[in-house]
Amino acid sequence: MNNTLKLIKKIIFISNMDKESIGFKNILIYGFLSGFAELLIFASSIYIISIISNERELIYNPFIILLFIILGSLLRIYSSKKIINYSHSIGAKIGKFILKDRLNNHKLYNYSENVDDNIVVSIVNYTQIFVSSLQNISLAIAALLGIISIIIILSISYYVNSLIIIISIAALYILINKYNSIKLAKISRIIAKNQRTVLTKTREPLEMDEEIFITNSSDFYENKLYMHQLDLMNNLGISSFISSLPKLVIEFFILSFIAILMIINGNSPNNISYINNIMIILISCLRILPYAQSIYAAQTSLKIFNDSILVLYKYLTNDFGNPNNNNSKSNQAHLNYDIKILDKFKNFGKLIITYKIKNKNNIIPINIRSNQILGIRGVSGCGKSTLIRSMIGLRNIYKLEAVIKKDFFKNKEIYKIKDYIKCGFIPQKSYITTGTIRENINQNQNFFDSDIIELLVRFNLSKNKEEGLKFLNKHIGEDSKMNLSGGEIQRISFIRALLRRPKLLFIDEATSALDEKNAKIIIESLLEYTESVIMIFHSSYLESYCNQILDFQKK
Repeated sequence: MNNTLKLIKKIIFISNMDKESIGFKNILIYGFLSGFAELLIFASSIYIISIISNERELIYNPFIILLFIILGSLLRIYSSKKIINYSHSIGAKIGKFILKDRLNNHKLYNYSENVDDNIVVSIVNYTQIFVSSLQNISLAIAALLGIISIIIILSISYYVNSLIIIISIAALYILINKYNSIKLAKISRIIAKNQRTVLTKTREPLEMDEEIFITNSSDFYENKLYMHQLDLMNNLGISSFISSLPKLVIEFFILSFIAILMIINGNSPNNISYINNIMIILISCLRILPYAQSIYAAQTSLKIFNDSILVLYKYLTNDFGNPNNNNSKSNQAHLNYDIKILDKFKNFGKLIITYKIKNKNNIIPINIRSNQILGIRGVSGCGKSTLIRSMIGLRNIYKLEAVIKKDFFKNKEIYKIKDYIKCGFIPQKSYITTGTIRENINQNQNFFDSDIIELLVRFNLSKNKEEGLKFLNKHIGEDSKMNLSGGEIQRISFIRALLRRPKLLFIDEATSALDEKNAKIIIESLLEYTESVIMIFHSSYLESYCNQILDFQKK
């Protein structure tokens, strides 16, 4: 019992994460409203039983009884629908919160090798489990009120042969479910597709997390995930609503039929005394069994989904597995290399940022100025990628400091530089997400097609404007027959970064999949769109474009 209460507290916490909505309070309100509807219907039912059983005259007009039954049934259907809507709305937003915390938590980037994003993707899928538990809890509240009503109102036990009635109810329930199964089969296929899409929309931005962090574009992917997860939750809501209709419809018709019989024979209740026992057992079964079933289902779901909800709660409180930061031991390759600065061309441009890198006992000052390309060169595994990520605040491996005008940033604060100067980042492996080429380039911005097409043509992704426009509208990723080469994906990444016109662009050997001709075209275009560039390179022909070179030399 104690564990169940703790789990319910965690469910309430998750439900109230969205401060803009009432969250769990809405679930409670409509749960109690549903319980009140149950009370209204059961009270009417007991009144009918007492009239028939005691063979006394009617006190109230039978039309009022019918009105109460109809009102209670409609109120219950309405409250059930609202419970489903609110719980699925909460579920749709959970994925957004998880993705937001994962993409914007700068601490995770320092030990990203130890963060299993496959778990994050799976956790987003746990929202369906959470929504199911949330619905069961709200329905259990209504059921509990119903049972309390029965305990208070019902004081006499009735005995009757219920076998035929129970079989009849079951047969009617099966017939209605047979009809519903056709609709559920159709929507289940849609839900399966929605689930795959949600997983894709969660996985894709995690593959390009560093670029998203630097360009502050996580809101594009958060909203994209939210829209698809909202579709999933809406379809799950429709499925739940369809599943709940048989019980509601059966009760409505049976109770309404009884009330109509009373209207017809209102003045002579003795004429229908032969059905007294049938109505008694009928109403008792219809009221008591569903209540018990709802409470049992809620308790069972909490037991079954206990682990999943605990993991979901853990990740929503920013505990992504609490990985141990082993980078200090495993990424010390740079200590075996001396870093030398080679000035190739003097540059008197405007100072953007100054870095001070501690290499052994030496302090290496690096002034990054406008209209400059700083190259980083060295053998594979010497620590180039770690250095460029440390310079932008994605790693804390190197001991370095940064100064922007009068603002000073210590090693663990360097990730804040993106709030002072507009930065761009192109990783060594470029990624695309499911959608059109235009969506992949625009992300959370809206560039003119003409500006995009200009770079598509320049970077040899299209021959002319007409072909460029068709290329922008092409769908890539999931369910697409179009396969882009590594070089094409890298060029799209460059267009995406350059159109944002960052003041400082970091490039981690992002031309590795390009031939020399296309690589030169891109490098020669960089300073048209950004003030300064810091890039890792291997190819010797790229050296001529660098004003300064940081050279990793083996001791």
